[in-house]
Amino acid sequence: MRVQDYALPKEIPTETKEFLDDIRRILNNGGYVPQTIGSAPAWYGEEGETVHVIFGAEQRMYTYNSSNGTWNYGVPTSTKYGWTYITVTNAEASHTGAVTFGYTFATAPIVMTSFLGYKASGTPTSPADFDTGLTKIVVSSYGTTNTGFNAAVYSGDGSNFPGNYVMGIGWLAIG
Repeated sequence: MRVQDYALPKEIPTETKEFLDDIRRILNNGGYVPQTIGSAPAWYGEEGETVHVIFGAEQRMYTYNSSNGTWNYGVPTSTKYGWTYITVTNAEASHTGAVTFGYTFATAPIVMTSFLGYKASGTPTSPADFDTGLTKIVVSSYGTTNTGFNAAVYSGDGSNFPGNYVMGIGWLAIG
């Protein structure tokens, strides 16, 4: 997935241009990185907000739960990663699929996903099989359990995907 550079009018404020550059960097480079701090978070967060906390040699991943206003944490004891794909069987703007880790975490891990590319036909055997020519693709994870998660692929502009494409997804699970 690549968001291209745009020639923006000179009248657009610098802050807006910098914001667009930040969004493009995050989308193009998988540049989302949780905030890292040195003590437990003490502010009111937003649902699902994630913070990486380092206490000397100990590390924790905190996630905010808005239903009870608390920060919950787990000590990452295992990190797994992999790739998978979702087959687009008809021309729609979004598709979903179940993903298994091939590993059982003690509790549901934090999952991060990114778009690897697409394959026009056939079954991919490695991430190198995907073409990165499509742009404006969004991938998300939901319904995470200790054995897997659901993934969704969306066209970022609302247009339909061509039918019979295979959309590659990279994932990282920290638990």
